[in-house]
Amino acid sequence: MIELTNEKYIDNLNGFSIYWTDINRISLQDGKAPFVVFDLKDSKRFYNDINLFKKLFYKFERNDMNSIQTNIRFPHGKNADIFTEIQNNFKKSQKK
Repeated sequence: MIELTNEKYIDNLNGFSIYWTDINRISLQDGKAPFVVFDLKDSKRFYNDINLFKKLFYKFERNDMNSIQTNIRFPHGKNADIFTEIQNNFKKSQKK
């Protein structure tokens, strides 16, 4: 459901992807459900890349206009381990 490549984070469940280079910071929000929060460099670019249907019925919640969050409850594994793997891919992309 979630794919991590050298170029981007892909959420196949919600049907979106984010290039690592478009992200300022990543954090974990662990409440009733675990969410990865992506603080975006340019949220307009992200929202322009998704179609109108997805804009209206998106399954992830926005914290504010400059960030998005997506649930990581569904992948198998510990939430902290999943977040660490996402964060490591992000950090690796920043070194390039």
